[in-house]
Amino acid sequence: MEPNVETTRAKHSGLVRVSQYCPECPILQVAMPKTMQGVQSLVLKTVSHDQGWCSEGSESWTWFEAIRATESRPMDKLAGFTWPKSSRLRLNHNSPGNPEPQEQITTWSLESDDESIRAWLRSIQPGDWIQILPRAKFLRWVNVVYEAELAVSWTRAQDMSTRPKNYAPQNTHHTPKYRPLDVDQREIRILEIEPGCFDDPLVCSLVYTSLSNSEHTQYTALSYCWGPQEDPKTITLHVQIGDDSPIGPLRAEIDIPIAPNLHSALRHMRHETGPCRALWADAVCINQVDIEERNQQVAIMNDIYACARDVCIWLGEGDENTRIMLDYLKPFTRAFEEDPSSFLQMVNSDMNTPHGQDSNGPESYVSISHIFSLPWFTRVWVLQEAFNAKTATVKIGRESLPWPLVARIGNCMENAKEKARSMGNLTMPAIFSTLFSVSVESSRISVTKGRSEDLLPLFVDSLDLDATDPRDKIFALLSLWKDTDLRQLPDELRPDYHKPPFQVFADFTRYWIKTHHSLRILSAVHAALDRTWQRMSPNPCADLLDDRPSWSVWHTGSSSWAKGTLAYDPQCLYASSESMVPDAELLETPLAKNILTLKGLRICSIRDIRPYPWNENPQSDSDLDRAFEKVFDPTGDLGTWTPGASTAHLVRPKRDDLVEDHLIAHMGSTAEHDGAVPCISPCAFSSNSYRGDLTGLCPYTARVGDIVVVLFGGNVPYLIRERPANETTQRKGVQYSFVGECFVSGYMFGEAIVDWRNGQLRLEQFELV
Repeated sequence: MEPNVETTRAKHSGLVRVSQYCPECPILQVAMPKTMQGVQSLVLKTVSHDQGWCSEGSESWTWFEAIRATESRPMDKLAGFTWPKSSRLRLNHNSPGNPEPQEQITTWSLESDDESIRAWLRSIQPGDWIQILPRAKFLRWVNVVYEAELAVSWTRAQDMSTRPKNYAPQNTHHTPKYRPLDVDQREIRILEIEPGCFDDPLVCSLVYTSLSNSEHTQYTALSYCWGPQEDPKTITLHVQIGDDSPIGPLRAEIDIPIAPNLHSALRHMRHETGPCRALWADAVCINQVDIEERNQQVAIMNDIYACARDVCIWLGEGDENTRIMLDYLKPFTRAFEEDPSSFLQMVNSDMNTPHGQDSNGPESYVSISHIFSLPWFTRVWVLQEAFNAKTATVKIGRESLPWPLVARIGNCMENAKEKARSMGNLTMPAIFSTLFSVSVESSRISVTKGRSEDLLPLFVDSLDLDATDPRDKIFALLSLWKDTDLRQLPDELRPDYHKPPFQVFADFTRYWIKTHHSLRILSAVHAALDRTWQRMSPNPCADLLDDRPSWSVWHTGSSSWAKGTLAYDPQCLYASSESMVPDAELLETPLAKNILTLKGLRICSIRDIRPYPWNENPQSDSDLDRAFEKVFDPTGDLGTWTPGASTAHLVRPKRDDLVEDHLIAHMGSTAEHDGAVPCISPCAFSSNSYRGDLTGLCPYTARVGDIVVVLFGGNVPYLIRERPANETTQRKGVQYSFVGECFVSGYMFGEAIVDWRNGQLRLEQFELV
């Protein structure tokens, strides 16, 4: 049946000036319907120009990017296997040095000659967003946009049964009739692959072994990405379906579908002759439709990888870029195998000469960094899989690399990322360098692993990674936290796939508050998409009345956004509630699972919100100005909202030059915005209180009428919003939505606690929903 073709459009009108310091907020966004079968084409029309002058012969450093974003990850941090972690493609550039607006029309389609365009279009899934982001790079370059219009054509199948089920658990159809596992014996299933030639059909058996038995079956644990579920491949599987009978175990032979990436991994790892290859791969070895079994197996996941003889990190079959990368890595590989000290010396050398005097220069790192663009480095589960391995080997097609080699190169490129990213290439996500460090001991290279003492920074750092199931953004991290036996975890943290996602994150938030006697985790709420201080999405502002608690952390977002807060940093300088702590009894006996009850003091409510006049005195050193610069990072020093800006120069300009450059980019606009930089969300508020007029800073989600409170256990004041009465619930008293942090001059260092003790403020209980 032929699918119908429909078109979704979005349009932007109005002047926008974008420099490298402006927050990377898309100007256009379209949501692909859940009923979509596939994208056919994309057409972008822009009317724009650059700053109007440049050096003779200069290439253009202003352009537009198309971004595929998913519900689980905003911007360039994407879920899925088809497209790696950098999902951005450049659409068009402005003509360099031309001051006149120019209309450009760019068309992408599945018939394009460019494979990267075809792959990008094919990667778009139902429910994804397509975003258009104007960009500029380097001093004085400005992208001046007047209009932009996006049209995305997509197919809707008349028969809804043809819709792709891209993120359904593997093997939900034709699932083997697994024999139940013996939980007490920590029993697991092992996939034994019969030998055969590369193109032979895959024939496997499932056998059972107990990790409690020191002589359990030896196996290799596979660490890989599930990838797209379309176009599944078939394997023949022999399974035990019942207990032993007089003639032996009851067994069955069935054909089951598996994802293409797993199928490719099994073909590459199968022996041509000799014994079967024993592997553990979660998609087949865990009954994915049995929630109780998934809970139990996740609870011993660290044991599964720790007890394996070795771990194979499967990065995929590779392509031409991968081949070039492997060629560049050959000197490192030889040094790693023959002379560890020489290896460390090579990877510690200057970024400009990674291979010594025969180096091809910085371009070498463009090729080497390709490995970190592969999807494995975007998945949250792989952290604990590599962490718990006795030994690990990275496999790309038929080629192999030692994991310590890859980890060490990643460490060095992360340390030298200022030079690396200035060339536009990728580095290993920073959380890998946090967990793994490589050193030489007795002429042997070893990987030192460090568990986190606190689950919160681990969670925030891993926001940059993906999980097919959002609950795994918590569950996959538990074995990296202290020396924790996952089977002995409290109910709030124990892996339980019966819980809906909102409950998993709410339970974690409440647990953290209880055990740390602090509200610091409430600042991490601002790391979530649509809850940031600075607006980073063209979405309508969140109304805080959705189906998850407003006070809970969430699985979407970016670790860099946590830097744009007042009190997420454990070294926070503020102390609004002095030494007061949350009421333990209220936390232990919540009114409902979605309610967080906290004691605190009501200060005032917001009277008006306006842009912050940074242009009036950008060199000011008042408490309010310092708070503004910490949160909004207007010069890009921290890279909070502009990941490329803080690393866009080989030689870092002086701060005064950065301030001037950002102000020049908005020349004329600051006067129209009362001295404010228009790319920064309105954030300055004023209020009346018993002390008189107050001034402060608030996130873009704040509204006139929001209430400023000091909550016990919080280092900063917070904003809450009274919720409208719900006639369907017979609630007693008033409930509030949690809006977020705020800065209030005169209430950052315990002044409210002093006023309360003096009888000027009344202690209240606030029910946050």
